[in-house]
Amino acid sequence: MNPSNFRKFDASEEPEPLIQQLGCILSPDRYYAVVRPEGAEPSDGEDRLLIRDDAFGPGIMQLDLDMELPTALIRGGQLSDPVDAIMLVRAGYILMLRDGLMRVEPIPSIAPSGTGEEFSRSRGQALGATIRNGKLLVVGSEGIVVQRGNDGEWEELNRQQKREDSYFALKGVTAASGGNVVAVGHRDYRSAYLCSTEAGDWEERTLPGGYLTDIVSTGPQDYWISARKGDLWHGNPVDGFENVTPEGTTTDFLAIAAYKERFYLTAAGGDLWVFGDGRASQIFPFPGERRFLTYSFDVHDDLLWVQGQNGFGVFDGESWTRINLPW
Repeated sequence: MNPSNFRKFDASEEPEPLIQQLGCILSPDRYYAVVRPEGAEPSDGEDRLLIRDDAFGPGIMQLDLDMELPTALIRGGQLSDPVDAIMLVRAGYILMLRDGLMRVEPIPSIAPSGTGEEFSRSRGQALGATIRNGKLLVVGSEGIVVQRGNDGEWEELNRQQKREDSYFALKGVTAASGGNVVAVGHRDYRSAYLCSTEAGDWEERTLPGGYLTDIVSTGPQDYWISARKGDLWHGNPVDGFENVTPEGTTTDFLAIAAYKERFYLTAAGGDLWVFGDGRASQIFPFPGERRFLTYSFDVHDDLLWVQGQNGFGVFDGESWTRINLPW
């Protein structure tokens, strides 16, 4: 991830379509997206970050990510030292973008460290991120929870002892104002979540059914969790969670967002679902030949922003608008 590779993007020069992997959008004219050539694998090292922000130059600019594998791309305006966007890399780095500047910052608890014989190659994986009280929270493998403070210093809040016969991964994380920090994922592909306690401890717990994929909070003790096998959970770590998915829904849910008293979910294959009034149904915001495959959500400026395989969409509670991109 070398900022010196920063250069202009021209879609007409691309030999094959680019598939959007991650996205963060501030407005129709300001967005960031991680893309990969159609048919390429993560191990091919062909991922690129595309930036549409005039502060970085007119049009769309691009940066080769080499062998770095991004796992999250989020808005950073709520940080105590705000930035436009934050990209999280599995190996334990963040790329911070603001006003035409880029800064790569290692996460000390995760990123390789040392030199020569002391060099550490694997210290876990960074898989998900959120912002709480102006601080960046990062979660990952081995029950890792690390926090970047207001002074820019990193603190490891939790890490479980690595077990040779078991793999524990956290990806979705939320931090309700006045509530617990809850991170969801799986242990050996069985549902598991990690929650903070009033005593400052961290507890690992499980739920029956498919492994947990994402979480959103609508209040200090009100959490909604999406999961594989069509499971949707509602509750909190103190009183417990209830499975609230209507009977017969079995599609794998991969991400969840709360917007105007409804819950929007992505499913395997990029399908978009909505849950409300006890019912879950698939919706098609942009019918037509070109299908909009949904990957993730963001809510800001009183709008629901949807990141897909081939662009962004925005919903104002009444109608959908598609933001087509040139890749």
